[in-house]
Amino acid sequence: MALASLPVALIAGEWDALAPLLITAVASLIPGQALFRAYRRAPVMRLRHAMVTTVLSWTLVPLIGMLPLLLIGQGAADGSAAAVLGNGWNAFFESMSGFTSTGLSLVERPSDLPATLQWWRSFSQWVGGVGVVLVMLAVFHPSGDAHRLYFSEAHGTTILPDLAATVRTIGWIYAGYTCAAVAALWLTDLPPWEALNYGLTGIATGGFSVTDDGMAGYGPAPRVAMIVIMIAGAISFATHFRLLTQGRIGLLWRDPENRALGVLIVVGAVLIIGENAWAGTAAGLIDGVFQWVSALATAGFSTVDLSVWSPTALLLMVAAMVCGGAAGATTGGIKLRRVILLAAAR
Repeated sequence: MALASLPVALIAGEWDALAPLLITAVASLIPGQALFRAYRRAPVMRLRHAMVTTVLSWTLVPLIGMLPLLLIGQGAADGSAAAVLGNGWNAFFESMSGFTSTGLSLVERPSDLPATLQWWRSFSQWVGGVGVVLVMLAVFHPSGDAHRLYFSEAHGTTILPDLAATVRTIGWIYAGYTCAAVAALWLTDLPPWEALNYGLTGIATGGFSVTDDGMAGYGPAPRVAMIVIMIAGAISFATHFRLLTQGRIGLLWRDPENRALGVLIVVGAVLIIGENAWAGTAAGLIDGVFQWVSALATAGFSTVDLSVWSPTALLLMVAAMVCGGAAGATTGGIKLRRVILLAAAR
């Protein structure tokens, strides 16, 4: 990730960002190679080992990934947008929020961040959206431990018999949808840089922004495009694979999880719009649907001031974020599959 980000710093002319990126690459490469060579003859791991490895990866990757934020932030002028990241805890918080595609941020003015940091935040959410373990399995040839690592990250069943083919197929689907998201936002008149960053964080259902008011500063067309992007991110990769290979939209309705997602989108949007109208804080149709889909997809994007919404509307959105989207998608939450199982258990 650090080496792939060097062209961004070069194009932006941010020479002071080159050293932090190279330090990040070295900080991951040297201990990574040392551990690999020391333990490459270790016995095949069991599932509990894979689960511990996955948990540790979600700590170590943000820990190393905070270095560009920290080092560039320490070199920033006092009072600048990047200066807040010069604190170690702040940088780790921002990095963890990025790689877990949470979207909480300590940066008040993301538009004032250097382009390298804007990219790094979006890039970390894009990687975290599909899962750091899956990205590792897609980049390197899966070993005998790969199946346990794959399932330990809760990706569900494989979409192809061969795991290597599965992770690479998911990677191609994710990359293709990302390109489509960037193109859709660009065609709705977003500047190329903003379309790129919002495309990355939108399909990852992450929520990081490069503008101070998020999606609130854009017109209806970009908001509608982002609604579609977030819904795509809330649908499992297995479903996307079947849609792309079989070309039948009716496949969406056959899956109970997708049916639940569709019903929740429609019913929840109606409830949110109706509740705000009842409370006198009416939101437009597009904004109401946008906020509900953003909550259900655990994306965190916003187009309105939520502080004026009624407690009931906010509680509905919190419930949506707890549920999340489909299992095997980029969303957070407990996943709709588990919600359906819990409902059936009653």
